Amino acid sequence: MQFEIDLLRQQVARLEVENTKLRQVIEENTKCKAENTELKAEVLKLRHDFEKLKWQTRVITSTQNMPSFVEQSHLHKTENISHSPTSLPLPDYYFDRKDNISISRRKAKPKSLEEKEEDEFLNTIHKAQVSKEIIQSIKEKKL
Repeated sequence: MQFEIDLLRQQVARLEVENTKLRQVIEENTKCKAENTELKAEVLKLRHDFEKLKWQTRVITSTQNMPSFVEQSHLHKTENISHSPTSLPLPDYYFDRKDNISISRRKAKPKSLEEKEEDEFLNTIHKAQVSKEIIQSIKEKKL
């Protein structure tokens, strides 16, 4: 009888040690999951920021490629002057502005099929991530 009790105590001791190890593993897993969630959120934010910068770059580039209102009016005025039989005197401020205007226009490079597919893919991922963020924030608000 005493022998069986000793065996049971040894088995309980082994199980307690194993239980302690498992609790440590669970704690590590919880920390890793929390860190993973934070890193995913950071990656999502960085991707969002990257897409925002990419979009801003496109807007700036397309804005630079389009002639400004001043440039258009300058081009329009010079066309009218060259076609008119008599030249009219222009005010001084017109010449001051003309010197500061850069008329050089860059043509936008056409996107390759690969770039278009990449943009579509990134947009799809971004939309999915935004919807996940919205769902997560709704869930957090409910809690």
